[in-house]
Amino acid sequence: MTVSGLSRHRSLFTSVAVVLALVLAALPSCERVQPQRRTSVHDKLVEAGLADRAKHPRLRIGVYVNQPLMGYVDGGVNRGFDPDLARYVAGSLGFVGNDNIEWVAINNTRDRIQYLQNGRADLIFASFSITKERQEQVLFSGPYFITDQRVMIRNPLRGKLSTIEDMQSDAYKVCTSAGSTSERLLLQRNIHATPLDTVRACVDGMREGRFDAVSTDRTILAGFTSLYPGQFTILDLNLALSDAATEQLGVGVAKSNPALRDLVSFFLKKSYLAQEAGDTTAWQIAYNSNLGPWYGYPPARQPPLDAPDLVDFDDMAPTP
Repeated sequence: MTVSGLSRHRSLFTSVAVVLALVLAALPSCERVQPQRRTSVHDKLVEAGLADRAKHPRLRIGVYVNQPLMGYVDGGVNRGFDPDLARYVAGSLGFVGNDNIEWVAINNTRDRIQYLQNGRADLIFASFSITKERQEQVLFSGPYFITDQRVMIRNPLRGKLSTIEDMQSDAYKVCTSAGSTSERLLLQRNIHATPLDTVRACVDGMREGRFDAVSTDRTILAGFTSLYPGQFTILDLNLALSDAATEQLGVGVAKSNPALRDLVSFFLKKSYLAQEAGDTTAWQIAYNSNLGPWYGYPPARQPPLDAPDLVDFDDMAPTP
């Protein structure tokens, strides 16, 4: 090979080497500008075990069946604020309509944690207050409602039973549901209370004259004032030791299924943001149709905690 030929080959090799070096140098830069794939609703459905409808044909939702306005059965249909909001969440997960929901009856406060732990329910929509003790046993999405613990008395006792000191007196008999937040607060206030399985049992006892007062959260008490107008009064008396204390109601999810918790939180936040933007939402319709006329004042709202940012690919999801 001549000298001129060698020179031409060296020039060609040098050019190729330069091009390869530029390409290799550019690769990390290209990788940096590539957008990272965001987790989608479908990804979470797969992770939660809900994507294969052959294996999970219906969403199992635990709701109260004995609490007027919040969760009850009328004509064989689950009604109330909690079931109405649960239908929105279920529909957003692809379980649209009652045929795709298995309603699991919650009869007392203890059922809620037990049914999540033994796999009887996927979700619990049942006036479920978020507390540190319960968070050790189950996961929560929400809060979806902010309320407080109140006291309801028989109307003949108006003006006689109105303070914490009155309730501490042996002259009055107080009732609450066993294992509830109210039972704990009454104990903190040194108020003796008889724990029964359900608030309804307490209310029945009040109507029979066996109890003078019952304590639970305001949403449940509002339901019984609607059921028995003129018989009961909700006192302007907060049982919590702090006047600013509130109860945050959340959706219960099993500890073993954090993906489902993320999905519920995502759709609750979607509803919250839509309402903040002025849209009519399933939450607002559920509130106006059930609690609105009886609750007393518009409840405060806050966005669900730790809601993930997911890609919602389903344009057919129900209106939030």
